[in-house]
Amino acid sequence: KFRSLSEFLAEHAHDTDIFCLQEISRSPAPRNTEENIRDDLFGDIAALLPEHEGYFAITQEGFNWEPVIHEVALGNAIFIRKSMPVIEHGEVFIHKERNSLVFEEGLSGDWFSMPRVLQFLQTAEEDGEPLTLFNYHGLWHLSGKGDIPERLEQSERISAFMEKFSGRKILCGDFNLDMQTKSVALLEAGMRNLVKEFGVETTRHKEYYPRYSSMPHADYAFVTSGIEVKNFEVPHVPASDHLPLLLDFS
Repeated sequence: KFRSLSEFLAEHAHDTDIFCLQEISRSPAPRNTEENIRDDLFGDIAALLPEHEGYFAITQEGFNWEPVIHEVALGNAIFIRKSMPVIEHGEVFIHKERNSLVFEEGLSGDWFSMPRVLQFLQTAEEDGEPLTLFNYHGLWHLSGKGDIPERLEQSERISAFMEKFSGRKILCGDFNLDMQTKSVALLEAGMRNLVKEFGVETTRHKEYYPRYSSMPHADYAFVTSGIEVKNFEVPHVPASDHLPLLLDFS
């Protein structure tokens, strides 16, 4: 719910340098400001984080969990503290392409056709090694969160794109994947899976996601060896049906 999300963001606004978010809506003229479905969640979050600059990567336009006729888009967002330099930012489509969602009669959409974009942003401390953040929302499928050919290809394409960047790297997001999949193992190559390493039991909120016991994991944070992890935790707070991943690193 937005109220819980806003409370969480306000609590962490002053001690968190970077926020990576998925399933974010953006609109220049929002018509919907309901508690659970808002047309300009990006703008609402930006107002809560005045010390941060927001970057948005569009996946689907004209859609906010149902087709709409006014201007609105869904995508991923990164908010980074304004004092931190941004060397480069952008996105690459991993599954399908922008606006590929197929609308079906009587349904909101064919979720398998929803485009999936890997958002990236590179920063660096003064005279320090570059740090590139990769923010992803993974392929959803009716079969659950196991391996399918498209998910294996998804992981391969993510890894191949990340190899183009030197320096330290962090990959995070909602991957819609079980822990024990080849798709996750492909992403672990050369990276630490912090959800596995820290023994996180679930990344889903037990109240908002009834299937958390059968599918406890969906969200992950992977880091390269150059990242010194000071702390990693997944607190059970009601900011979303997904729990926040909090990473303290240098």
